Order: sequence, then C-alpha cells, then structure tokens
Amino acid sequence: MQGKKCDIKLSRRDKNKQRIIDEALISFIDNGIEASKISNIASKAGLTERSAFRYFATKAELVLETALLFWERTKSGVDKFLRDNDGDNLTGAEQIDKIILGYTNLYFSNKKELIFVHEAEAYLARSGMSSLVKNKPPRPYSISNGPLAHAIRKGLEDGSVRKDIDIPCLYANTYDIVLGFIQKLAISSNDDEALTRRRLDMLAKFMSSAYKK
Repeated sequence: MQGKKCDIKLSRRDKNKQRIIDEALISFIDNGIEASKISNIASKAGLTERSAFRYFATKAELVLETALLFWERTKSGVDKFLRDNDGDNLTGAEQIDKIILGYTNLYFSNKKELIFVHEAEAYLARSGMSSLVKNKPPRPYSISNGPLAHAIRKGLEDGSVRKDIDIPCLYANTYDIVLGFIQKLAISSNDDEALTRRRLDMLAKFMSSAYKK
C-alpha cells in the first residue's frame, strides 16, 4: 500500500508541474516574460505561488521548461504535418522535403511563440542558462526520435539520401539554419508575407536538396 500511495503522490506532482508549465507558456506568449508573474501563473493553474516554487526554484527554470515544451509540441506538429501529407508512403528524401517545409511554416502558424523563444533565450542568457535552450537537435540523428532524424535514417536505408556527405553536420545545420531564420523573421517587422513565403520556400528547397543524390 505504501508503494501505491507513493505512485499517486508522484502522479499528482507531475500533473501540477505540467499545469504550471502550460499556464506559463500561455502567459509568456501573451504578456511577455518580464510582465508575467509567478503568482498569476500559479493561480490560473489552481495552485499557490508557494506551491509553484516547490516545482521551480526560479523563474528562469520555469522559462526554460516552457521553451522546451514549445519545441516538443513543435516536433509533434511537424510529425502530424508529415502524416497529413502521406508521409508513410514517401521516401526518406521526400519526407525531408515535407519536414523542412513544416518547420518553415512555423513562421506563419506560430509567430508569437517564436518571438517568445527569442525572449526566452535572452532571459536565460542573463540567468546563465542559455546553453540549456534546446532549439537544436538534442541527440545525434542516429538515435534521435525527431521527425527529421527518422526521415534521414529511412532515406539512408532506401537510397534516397546521400551517403557521401557529413550527415551529422548537415542535420545540425538544418535545424540551426531553418529555425534560426524563421525566428529572425518573426522578431523583425516584415509586412511582405508573399516575399517571406518565397524566401522560406527557397530555403526549404535549398536545405532539402543537400540530402539528395
């Protein structure tokens, strides 16, 4: 019975922690990090400010978790984009086309979130935690569970992805270039969305072509 009680307690803790992170992401996106108060976030999560600080010792720790939550949801969204575009029946190289296009589309679908991540990076840098923001592949492509890593491995197996290139570097560069570019676009004042779309389509084709024979 004692072990069962412990499981329930851990489950409740994890649930409360996730509620705080969810509410924090909404608040940081809508109001900005500096203007968001932990007390208000905790209240919307149905908790007290004191309880919130049991899960996150500092506001910076909460900012980090919300940034990671956004990137995790982004990865899930790109996975869905691939499935919705008949991804299972595509070659690895064709999947890469769709995945990179899915990431560039974040500029149009998640501009406010991209601005938040930029603000989070600056906030965490001031807190000495900038190296922990994972807007880049956290693991080598050979063992990562991300959509791009899966597509690369499939392409290497089906022969649609080149084997004579430095895949680890190209994989890392793809994330840094594509995500860095859409983040830069999001924080800049740019009203010409037609031009932006052409630039993003060109970038997606350029990065995808690097993988193909």
